[in-house]
Amino acid sequence: MKMLSSPAASRIALNAPLVLFLALTLVVPLLGIVVFSFGAEPHLLSNYVQVVSSRTYMRVIGMTLLLGVIVAATTTALAFLFSLWVLNLPKRWKPVVIACIVLPFFISYLVRALSWMPVLGFNGLVNRSLLAMGVIDAPLTLIYNPLAVVLGTANVLFPVAALPLLAAFHKVDRRLLDAAKSLGASRWTTFKRIFLPLVGRATLSTSIMVFAIATGFYITPSVLGGGKVLLAPNLIELLIHRRGEWGSGAALSVILLLIFLASIALAKRLGTPRQRRVSR
Repeated sequence: MKMLSSPAASRIALNAPLVLFLALTLVVPLLGIVVFSFGAEPHLLSNYVQVVSSRTYMRVIGMTLLLGVIVAATTTALAFLFSLWVLNLPKRWKPVVIACIVLPFFISYLVRALSWMPVLGFNGLVNRSLLAMGVIDAPLTLIYNPLAVVLGTANVLFPVAALPLLAAFHKVDRRLLDAAKSLGASRWTTFKRIFLPLVGRATLSTSIMVFAIATGFYITPSVLGGGKVLLAPNLIELLIHRRGEWGSGAALSVILLLIFLASIALAKRLGTPRQRRVSR
């Protein structure tokens, strides 16, 4: 009875349902994918060898990583400029702007992807505006290509990048910036030598986090790519659901998962400030 009433036993009893839920919904499915990824013939790594040795699979992985880098760079740059603008807003307006950033989280990814079609479509807003201004003679193909996928993914991930940057920017001690200005430093010098080093690690870790999430997107490439932009998640769905090639699909899933985990680990490492060692 004493063991059951101890604080450690109480914590275990309280956390047991959560641990069991996570094990059944996350760990077991992941283990199942890992088991499926190993082949029986001619050796255990045959599925991985098939993926790595296939030009088609490697081309798809390369395209996925390339679009992930472009999305990460674009989204982080826009979120950085947006966070600078919010940082200088009056205090009464900041909660309103942050609420507008949080609001898209309550909208489905599918709806947000479909909202780009009236804008980028053949008879969409952009084409009609350019035709009305006489800039183009015929509508441009702005959808069902990598550009549309990048725009749609960047739009979805913009709040994911903006919120961490806003938090990092507001942690900067404004007295350091004011001290630099009082010593004669220009705004550009203050930004480059004081502000940017203080938020550089947070910015880099945010971009890596956006990259990791972008490489796993399925809905946006499917809708805005129109089947013409084949990325790794779409290829996994094609292999498993349509062709029944569970081994190759599972191996590709594990490779994509490893890339995701490596990116998150790198972002966490870069986001943790280094502890300065003081020599005695």
